[in-house]
Amino acid sequence: AAIVVLSKHQTPASLESVKEIITHVMRKHEDALIEVLAPKHAVVASFLQAPPGPAAYASGSGEVFGVLQNMKSTLENDLEDLRRKEKEEKVNFAELKAVKQREIDGLQGQVNAKSDELASTNQKLENDKTDKEDTEAAKDADTSFLADLKTRCRNIDNEYSQRQMSRNEEIGAVQEAIKILSDDDAFETFGKSFGFVQLDARRAGQAVRARVQRLLVQVATRTHSGQLAALAGTMGLDSFEKINEAIDKMVARLKTEMEDEVKHRDYCTAELASNEKTTGQKNKALADDQAEVQSLAGDLKKINKAIEDAQAEIADIKKAILEAGQNREGENAEYQETINNQRKTQELLQKALSALNKVYGKKTTLLQHKHTQPQPAGFEKKKKNAGGTGVVSLIEQLIGDSKEVEQEAKDSERQAQSDYESFVSDSNDSIDKLKKQITDREEEKSEADEEMTLTNQDIKATQGDLDHLASVRSDLHKECDFTLKNFDARQKARKGELEGLASAKSILAGADLS
Repeated sequence: AAIVVLSKHQTPASLESVKEIITHVMRKHEDALIEVLAPKHAVVASFLQAPPGPAAYASGSGEVFGVLQNMKSTLENDLEDLRRKEKEEKVNFAELKAVKQREIDGLQGQVNAKSDELASTNQKLENDKTDKEDTEAAKDADTSFLADLKTRCRNIDNEYSQRQMSRNEEIGAVQEAIKILSDDDAFETFGKSFGFVQLDARRAGQAVRARVQRLLVQVATRTHSGQLAALAGTMGLDSFEKINEAIDKMVARLKTEMEDEVKHRDYCTAELASNEKTTGQKNKALADDQAEVQSLAGDLKKINKAIEDAQAEIADIKKAILEAGQNREGENAEYQETINNQRKTQELLQKALSALNKVYGKKTTLLQHKHTQPQPAGFEKKKKNAGGTGVVSLIEQLIGDSKEVEQEAKDSERQAQSDYESFVSDSNDSIDKLKKQITDREEEKSEADEEMTLTNQDIKATQGDLDHLASVRSDLHKECDFTLKNFDARQKARKGELEGLASAKSILAGADLS
């Protein structure tokens, strides 16, 4: 309807303000209106450059208003397209963001899994290295112990052989002495001595004593036996009674040695068993503590990784807040510019509207005085430009559209500010939660460090106990190995000595020449 009105014949009016508005809009939206104005560029330019006066407002000016209507329609269509494209881009961006976030989450899960696998592999590697070092150290210690044991065993075997040979020679000497004393010639000599002269008996006893003494001296010399040497020495000086006393003392001493050796054997067996049991317990405790240290080391690595991840996430959130703040500043600057531009546009349009209203707003008043004064001769009836009311309506509609754009900008600004504040609030909440997690992890780390220190102290103490037990075990082996290995043979040899001394005493008791 406005186009129909504006296309009618028009008369000159005060439209200089409208020309200024058209010039301003064309300059501001030159890129958007270039296609619209291209076909009518000459008409619009003629309208804008026409000098004021009746010729400037011929009926062709209605075509200019048609161009203005076309401009308005083009701008509205462009605004609608921009809104539609913005909405589509928001949807596309949200979908793309969701897809990328899922990809990020999936990749982050893979990263976490690989990180855990790497940590587990590194821990296993460290454990294997430690086991290898411990095994090599144990192998070296066992090799050294085996070599030392072989050397000591050879020495002990040699000593045992020499002692066994000495014992056998002692036993042989005693048995030969008993045989000499038990010989029929000795009994015959003893009988003749009782029946005849005392002097002959003494001579016969001295002969027997000398014979036994020589034998004992020879055996003592070969076996390096101090006991037999001492007994042989007494036979040449003492009477048979003293020899019997010496034999009794020797028997008692041999029995005491046998009992002491039994006690020593029992002591060695008990101490070695106790040492072995305690060593096993300490080794188990050491292994448990070492496993605990490895577990704590793994826990500490995970805790440190969690702390680093939380700190990195906090840094990312702070960076996102900073970027969001910068974006918000840019959006607010655009908003301020939009508001200023729209208000300036409204102000210019309002001025143009006021200028038009000065002319077209008097229509009612002029109609009331239509018949009050007669028309002078020679003048035709003057009419208002019929297109003026269409221009007023167009400007009012442009003002309304500008206010609508301004309101939409305000609504968008409020929503953007609200979204930004919500984002900052949620981000700060996330940071607080991450800081709480870091605090909790720091406490766990402190507890794990303390437990690690205590466990290492226990390992050091246990290792010290094991070293002490090893030293005691070594001393026990030095003290006990010979006794344990030769116990039965030594007991058997002493028993044979006791039997021989008992026989000798019986013979001497039957040959009492005192």
